[in-house]
Amino acid sequence: MTIDADLASLLQNPKAFLERNALIIYGTTKGGSGIKNFVFQGSDETGWRSASAGQVPFYVIYQDGTFNGKGSGPKSKAFEAHYISMREYNADTRSWEDSSATHYTLPGGDGPAIMVTSKLNGCTFGIGSKADGSRLVSHLRPPSGDNQSARLLLDKGTRAGFAGGNIDVSVMSSQSQNGTVIGKRAGSNWTFYAQRFQIFANAVGTITDVQVYG
Repeated sequence: MTIDADLASLLQNPKAFLERNALIIYGTTKGGSGIKNFVFQGSDETGWRSASAGQVPFYVIYQDGTFNGKGSGPKSKAFEAHYISMREYNADTRSWEDSSATHYTLPGGDGPAIMVTSKLNGCTFGIGSKADGSRLVSHLRPPSGDNQSARLLLDKGTRAGFAGGNIDVSVMSSQSQNGTVIGKRAGSNWTFYAQRFQIFANAVGTITDVQVYG
């Protein structure tokens, strides 16, 4: 299969692909959330495993026009996606940014039918309730460490951007349990896929499961 065919396989059936292939999405420092061009690339890195499929290939997604040291071989054609930037707590002001910066609305109709966000590593990806197909989402990283105080601040910041503080799903991660999250729109409805994996000292990991949120 060609790399473009591999990408098509991911976009057509994210759950099946993520169960049989390791994928890490890398963020960009060029602006915040919004529609951006990305590429999909394989890697000659070996050692990745899946709890359900044994040894698996490893792929990366990153912004078109940039370099990624993990990728090798052919790159896919560039594709448009809604990019959700990871936002951080400001330790100096002891506050999060305004919710217009930390939360992003995925439209139920226009624009790309794919959403990507950088690897979850201690972060929380929040998914709000449906509104005519649109979904409000966020990706926040706790201020420091993995302690209870940091987690409470993270939960507060995530909920603050949703009406009434109500949230449908919190896709959580930790330093030991990382995650890749992709969103796909079919018609006007978004579905989200979270690949959970553990990364070990040799920088490769094991996929533990793939969760689906409608």
